[in-house]
Amino acid sequence: IAVLAIGLLGIGGIWTAFHASMFDIETFSVSGNETTPTDAIRMFLDTKVLTASLTNTFLGFQNMIAWREASFDSSAPELPRIKHITIEKSYAARTVSVVVEERTPFGIWCGMSISSIPSCFWFDRDGVLLDQAIQASGNLIPVIHDYSGKYLKSQTKAHDPRAIKNLISVFDALRAADIAVREVRLENRELQEVKVTLVRGPDLYFSLRFPADEAPAVIAGLRRGAGTKNPAFSSLQY
Repeated sequence: IAVLAIGLLGIGGIWTAFHASMFDIETFSVSGNETTPTDAIRMFLDTKVLTASLTNTFLGFQNMIAWREASFDSSAPELPRIKHITIEKSYAARTVSVVVEERTPFGIWCGMSISSIPSCFWFDRDGVLLDQAIQASGNLIPVIHDYSGKYLKSQTKAHDPRAIKNLISVFDALRAADIAVREVRLENRELQEVKVTLVRGPDLYFSLRFPADEAPAVIAGLRRGAGTKNPAFSSLQY
């Protein structure tokens, strides 16, 4: 009986210590997010903390002991814009501070989603598909139409890193050449190329195996001859 009483007192003491107000989080702050709601980040982290261990489930996400200082890349589908999360805490101030780094959208990638419905996603310069986007046209926002049949899903890479880097250089080259684009098409991934249909002019083919840094000068040379506009440019096929 004595041993049982001591054990119960010990468990009670531990429970009291863990649940004492001195371990309650007084201030929880999130910074660095411009487009992702703070509540969504807090909900994701609360769930992550509670499911990390049975001890954390017992303590609850309002207890500072359950939180660990960490820095990690995020691939959470519910937080498509978040690239990196850093968690810091202070027992003295009873604060938990979360600093996030958001991905910056570069353009729109349109193709087939898992539901076999045409879908568009924002993507960044790393080629990571972010949240869904509407179909866009014109030259203000880079848009690529993917007809290769690959299913698109948020928080996945749209293509391999080298192809993405060179695709970005294609869009940069088109912007530098100041040329009106009707559509940028990825038709076959094995060919490692994109087809650019112009508003007026021939189709342009760019390899995704090499950067397109020299393309603006080449396009300028085709469009102009001896300092005058080349009328034959629009009659070229490709």
